Amino acid sequence: VNYWARSEEKAYTFVIKCFYICTHELHFMSVKYKIRDQHGLNYLTCTICGWVDLFSRSEYRDIVLDSWRYCGEHKGLQVWGYVIMSNHLHMIVNTAPPFRLEDTIRDFKAHTARKFIEFLQDKSPLAPMLPKPNAPAGASVVPALPKIPPNTSV
Repeated sequence: VNYWARSEEKAYTFVIKCFYICTHELHFMSVKYKIRDQHGLNYLTCTICGWVDLFSRSEYRDIVLDSWRYCGEHKGLQVWGYVIMSNHLHMIVNTAPPFRLEDTIRDFKAHTARKFIEFLQDKSPLAPMLPKPNAPAGASVVPALPKIPPNTSV
């Protein structure tokens, strides 16, 4: 198995978990880190679950950049500086009134995760392993193994 196949499989697993957490378990979000100044400059870091090197591929970086552009045009996001590392990104951002930065970042992260999943479903060699788009939150990512009858040698 080559490096990219292993990395993409791990990335898919972690992205899918993050996506379901983001869309189905919002009430479990951390209360430790809060954005106190919704319109001032804020230094934020977003990481890929498990520190998987997802951003080492240009397709995923492009998705982040497109998401930032969209949020800038439609949600008042202003990006003053950023660094995209292989498994996380840093940004200095704010929003223009009447938008709230915490709402914009929430939407940015959810939209970006969905785009990662769409890309994986369309382009990835792992596409047969992906759950259906409307699969429940607990849907397995790995297909079930065939059942072997008892007392059968393999």
